[in-house]
Parts: sequence; C-alpha cells; structure tokens
Amino acid sequence: MTKQLFVILLLTLLPYIAISQTTVKGFVYDMETKKPLEGVVVTILNEQNEALGYDISTDKGAFNFPIQIQGKKTLLTCRMLGYKDEMRAIKNTSDQLNIYMLQTSIELKEVVIKSQPITVSEDTLKYRVNAFKSLGDRTIGDVLKRLPGIEVSESGRISYKGESINRFYIEGMDLLQSRYGIATNNIPAEVVANVEVIENHQPIKTIKGMVASSQAAINLKLKTAKMVKPIGGIRAGSGYSKDFNWLLEAFLLRASQRKQTIAMYKTNNIGNNIGVELTEQSISVKGLQEDEANPEKNILSPSSSIVLPIEEERYLFNRSHIASLNNLWKINEDSQIRFNMNYKNDRLTENSCEISDYFLDGGSLKVTEQNELEQRLHSLDGAVTFTGNAKNHYIDDAFKWKISGNRSWSTAIAEDQRTKQQFKMPSTSIQNQFNLLKNYGGKIFNISSVFSFNNHPERLMVYVDNEQQKQTIEGTNLSFKTDSYYTWFWRSFSICLKGNVEGSLNTIDTNLSHGLFSDSLQTKANIKTLKFEVSPLFTFKKERTTLELEFPIREQALWKVAELEKTRKSAENFFLINSRLSLSYKFSPYLSSSLSYRFQQNIGDYTDYIDSYLMENYRNYYKPNGIIRLRKSHSIILHLDYRDPIKALFINSFFSYIPAESNKTSSNRLHGIQLERRDILLSNKSDMWIGQVYFAKYFNSIRSNLSFNSNFNYYATSRFQQDKLYPFRINSWEQVLKINTKISDFLAFVYDVNYSVRNSSVKSSVNTFKTSLHQFSQKLKTYYAVTGNLDFNFQIEHAYNEITQRSFANLFFGNLGIIYKTKNIDFELYWKNIFNKKEYTYSTFNELNTYTYRYNLRPMSILFITSFKF
Repeated sequence: MTKQLFVILLLTLLPYIAISQTTVKGFVYDMETKKPLEGVVVTILNEQNEALGYDISTDKGAFNFPIQIQGKKTLLTCRMLGYKDEMRAIKNTSDQLNIYMLQTSIELKEVVIKSQPITVSEDTLKYRVNAFKSLGDRTIGDVLKRLPGIEVSESGRISYKGESINRFYIEGMDLLQSRYGIATNNIPAEVVANVEVIENHQPIKTIKGMVASSQAAINLKLKTAKMVKPIGGIRAGSGYSKDFNWLLEAFLLRASQRKQTIAMYKTNNIGNNIGVELTEQSISVKGLQEDEANPEKNILSPSSSIVLPIEEERYLFNRSHIASLNNLWKINEDSQIRFNMNYKNDRLTENSCEISDYFLDGGSLKVTEQNELEQRLHSLDGAVTFTGNAKNHYIDDAFKWKISGNRSWSTAIAEDQRTKQQFKMPSTSIQNQFNLLKNYGGKIFNISSVFSFNNHPERLMVYVDNEQQKQTIEGTNLSFKTDSYYTWFWRSFSICLKGNVEGSLNTIDTNLSHGLFSDSLQTKANIKTLKFEVSPLFTFKKERTTLELEFPIREQALWKVAELEKTRKSAENFFLINSRLSLSYKFSPYLSSSLSYRFQQNIGDYTDYIDSYLMENYRNYYKPNGIIRLRKSHSIILHLDYRDPIKALFINSFFSYIPAESNKTSSNRLHGIQLERRDILLSNKSDMWIGQVYFAKYFNSIRSNLSFNSNFNYYATSRFQQDKLYPFRINSWEQVLKINTKISDFLAFVYDVNYSVRNSSVKSSVNTFKTSLHQFSQKLKTYYAVTGNLDFNFQIEHAYNEITQRSFANLFFGNLGIIYKTKNIDFELYWKNIFNKKEYTYSTFNELNTYTYRYNLRPMSILFITSFKF
C-alpha cells in the first residue's frame, strides 16, 4: 500500500517537476552571414507579457537557462542593437532552438519591461527612483536603502550583493572618488530619475573586456530638468534640551556635460554625526595596482567615542563642522581634471562608566572606572587629479595632502584614584600616486608608483595625584612603491607577470617617564625596509568558467640602526612564497559561484623594532620587544551568488575558513589596575570561520522591500594572562531583518530587527568557563501624509541587552516629527527622546576579558528646522 501511495504521489507531482525542469536553449545567428551573434538578449514572456527569465548569448551565439513555463502562450524574444526583433512561440518542453536575426537600421538600446521598477540592459540594472521613493526619503541615500540587493551604511558606503562598489558616478562622471558619501547623504532624492547598477564594472577602457572585475558601480541619472542649473538647498534649525541646539546645512550640485561641482557645509550639535560623510570608502578595483595604503600609523591609543548598537543621535554629544568643495572638468571625451578639498572640525564629549572584568585562574579582577572625555578632531585634506581614460592608454596622477590633529582630555576615577590624561597627536602627510597603462595590440603594460611622506609626533601626559607621567613619540616615514605588470593574451589563456619594489626610510624616537618601570624606557632608531616581489598570474577564461593561478614570490629586508646602543646595526631578511588558486563558474545569468584558496605569509612593519615600553594610555602599557611579526595563513573561501533582477530577487552567501600561525604570542600582566602587554617569541595558532547569507526581495504588488542578513564568526587562539597560557574561543551569530513598505502614497513604514548572541569559552588548568550574551533591538518608523502638504513621522526603538547572564537592560525610545511642505520651503518640528531615557548599558567580550559600559544619553529635546530647496 505504501508503494502504491508513493507511485500515485509521484504521478501527481510529475507535471510540476516537468515545469520546474524546463530548459530553454539554443543558438542565435546572423541571417545573412550565418555567423553566431554575441550579446543578444533572449527573453521569455508569458501571456501577460511578463518576463519569466532571460539570458545573453555567448561568443558562440549560445543561450541556455531554466524557467518555469505556465499557460498556453509563451513567447521567446531576441533583441540586439542593429538587428530586428525576432519572436517565436515555444512549448513547455526542453528543446534546442536555432534563431536567425536580420540586420536593420532600427536601434534598440535596452530591454524594457513595462510597469517594472527594475529594467535590465546587458550588465546594467536600472532602478526607477519614483517606484521606490517613499515618505521620509529626503536624500538619494534614503532611497538606495530601499533598493533590493543594495546596502547603505550610515557613512554612505554602498555594497551591492555584499561587496563594496568600485566606482560612484553622477551622470557618468567620477567627481567624488572614494568620498561618495557626500553625494549619498546630500543629493535630494527628487532630482534623481534612475539609479543604475553596472555589474562587473571595469572603469578602465584600455582593458575593458580583457581584465574582468567582479565589483559593481553605481551611476546616478538626474532628471533632465535638473541638469545644468544648480541643485541644492539650505536647512537651518534650532531647539532646546539642556543647552541651546543648532543645525545648519548648505548643499550645491551643478552637473553639466563638461563640468560638475559639489559644495557642502554642515554644522550641528544635536547628535548628527556628519563627520562620517567624509569617510574614504573602499573602492579598489581587483586586478589593478592602486595603492590605498594609509602611511599614518599611530602607536598611542587615545580615548575615543564608542559606537553603540542604538541610534547614534541618542548618545553622541557633539559640536561638529564639515565642509567640502569638489570640481571636475572634462578636457575632452577621454580626459578630465578633478579637484577635491575637505575640512572637518569635531568636538566630542562623553560621560561613561566602564567595568572591566579580567579573567584569572580561579577568579577574576574587576576594575570600575568613571570617565569624562573631551575630544577635538580636525583635518584638512585635498587632492588634484588628472585622468586620461582612452581606448589605447590609461593615465592617472593624483597629488594628495592631509593635515590632521587629535587632541583629547579625560578624567578617570578608578579604585578611588583620580587620573587626568591629555593626548596630542598631529599628523602631516603628502602623497603622489601615478598609474600608467598601455595596450599594445592586445598586450597590456602597466606601471604605477606611490611616493609619500608622513610626520606624526605623539604626546601623552598623565597626572596621578601630584605625579606626572609622560610618553613622547617622534616618527617620520618616507616611502615609495613602484608596481608594473605585463600581460599576454592567447585565445582563452593569459599570462600576467607582475613585479613591484617597495621601500621606506623611518625614524622613530620614543621616551617614557614612568615610575612603574625602571628600564627599557627609550627607543631611538633609523629603520630601512626594502621589498622585491615577482608574481606570475595564469588565467584561463572560457565562456562561463574562469580559472586563476598566482605565485607571488617576495624578498623582504629590514635594517635597523639603534642610536641608543652605540649605533648597533641589525638586519633581517625574509624570502616568502605565496600562492593563490581560484575557480569561478557561471551556471546561468542568475547563478554564479567561486571557490578560492590562498596561502599567504606576511611580516610586520618598522614599529615592530621598538624594544621599549610604550604608555598607550594611563592604564595600558605595551612592549613589542623588537620581535618582527611573521604570520602564515591559509584561507578557503566559497562564494555563491544568485540574482534575478526581473523578479527583484538577490541571494548572496560566502563561507571561509582561515587557519593561521604567528611567531609571537601576546602576554598580559596586571599590576593593580595597570595592564602590561608584551610580545613573546612563541608560536601561536588560530582558527577562524566566517559565514554570511544575504537575501533581498522586492515585492512589487505590495511595494515592499525585504532583506535578511545572517553572519557567523568563530575565532580560537591562545593568550597569556598573569604568566599562564589560556586557550579561548569566541563565536558570534547575528541576524538582521529589514522591511521597507510603501503601503500607499500616504502611508509607509520601515521595520528593522537585529538579534545577536556572543559566546565565549576560556579553558584554565582546571575548568572551562563559558559566557553567553544576547542582544536584541528593533526599530519601527512610520510615515503618514495627512494631506498633500502635511506629514507625520513616528519612531519607536526597543533595545534589550544582556549585561550578565543574570541581568539585562530593557529600554524604549521614541521620536515624533511633523513636516509642512510648500513648493520650495519645508517646515519641520521634531520631538526627540520622548521618554527621556538617561542611560544605556551593554556588555561585550574582548579575548579573555569582559567589559560592561554605561553611557549617558542625550536628554529629551525639541527642534524646529526650516528647509529651502532650489
């Protein structure tokens, strides 16, 4: 009887199985020449003219994709620029089709699926801004957060399918380069017609189609009526909580075919962290030798404002000013000059309590600190860049400079002892980056160089009772790096021979005045480094498969002249062989995967030569012991990517395993409340597992975007504490769910949920101690338009934090806003922190130790803002 039921069930499901397994495949040819056509967009339409799937023909004219065919009428269409559309009715069977297309003078630039919020043209996805824009969206960054497959951070950093973009364009021009957060956080949403995502974007024309890129680019297409004339606005507001509050923002964008300008100034003291808009985002293009290394390397650890897992405006006490001026001039179609200048001045204050719980064999040590902090940050940086991006050559030369400073004052009370400390950390850096690339008949030659100078003195003064402790560090760095590669192409194979030379001249002078230590208080040395590297790269690329094999071979040397030891010289040489193997396969236009393995050996830098105590802050001391770090690691990464832009479905996942070994181990020792950290020449192994699954889907029928992100991290290694070695493991699991729903033109809401759990396990000689902390937060923002001119918005936020395994904090926050709109002027009224919560508490792990923080929050406030747009 059971077998009969199974047969009946199988026969019942066979039609559905057949539907799911239907494969449409075939070849497309030119009708006259009978040659295969590459780049033809092949689409399947149902009875309602809705797209069920698509593919783009290969260099052999082949197309192949599985679909679910339902209904009686199913239509296959073939479209390509310069050819007449070819259509054919198909049946619900797997068959091979031969399609012949006739050349025509009619040009069809893209496949347009009517009434769809996303359209597709080859490798470009076009999001219609009006389809996604909702109540409460003021800037284009607000709209980008609603687009399926795209994630936007608070600083404006954009990721597509979990990977950072490599370029951000406005009307096809790269005005802001890595600081594109200025655009995402300021360009009004109503002036942008479309957001284009250019997949597998290779920005250099010379190697386009030869050197692949897995990263995407973003391009903003402005509305025609907004071109040429200035776009922008001014927002000004004031209010009161315990102190007088202010806000002032001015923004200007002018975009034409030959020139672009963005000017911006902002200031406020209401908790808006505007400084993050000037953050340099990662925009590296894989396969290009662009050096983005920051020569500035600070040794001291000044107190800084911490990032809490709640809205930043609830705890950030600031007085901030930022300004930015950016201009781009197109000399001709292939050349441009860009000028960028940015200024930041931040004054941050903080009042907190920190409980540090240090693990010891048979117990623990708790240290409680009350802290008051004032930090002043300022920076002025700029760049002048010339870029020539032609079909046969690419040249880019950027001259950059930066002057910055970090001054902070803090008072701490720990164990009834009052301590004051003051940091002064100015820095000046100058850098020139040059990149030249030529194409000689299919052979690519590249040479690039980076020259930089950096001066970064550091000062720390500590006052305990009537005693003064002082740490001074003088450091300068002059460095260069020259890279070159030459690439040969032969059918499906290519060989790229890379080479680079890198060197630096460094001086470092440290001096510590402290009663805890009696010797090893000074280092004065000149350190030279020189590195040679040769790296052959073999690539095989065939239709859907790409195989890469690389063997970097490096010779690296460091020389030290210790002036305090009668100019004693020492030198170390390292000969390192690394390897990388990667395989990627594209199953269909929807599904692709990659598997890679890398063996890597890295050594430390010139700061490892310091052989004296360093006072990082009033409680923490560090002694590198002059041990040059040598780290060996293996990494295995599996990446799976599924995207169906027609159905607005994006799924991305990766899993990696990284075992590593270092030649030194960290050792912590407590002297009362003072913590001494040393490097010990002892091999130390570690294991790391990282995993992520990202899912995003836009439901057009209910105008809702849903995204889910799940992250897993596991890390295991060992540390010394009080001269005993403790193996420990830390793992964390985090899930983030976001829902953006536009119920109607008058009602919308945004709902975010974040759940995380962190587990720690420390093994002593007798027992294993385990700790687990859970955190849960959720936010609901509702936007309601009472009339065409009057909007209400309400936000409620809930935070649950496990402080220990027996106690937790459970808080609710609320905001209310009213906006009255006219043609060019908006009037905004906000009531923030309605429940007037005054304190926030949470706990976290760090290796062997646990930390609990308690921070003062901004009080309830009322703010009135007037906005003028043009």
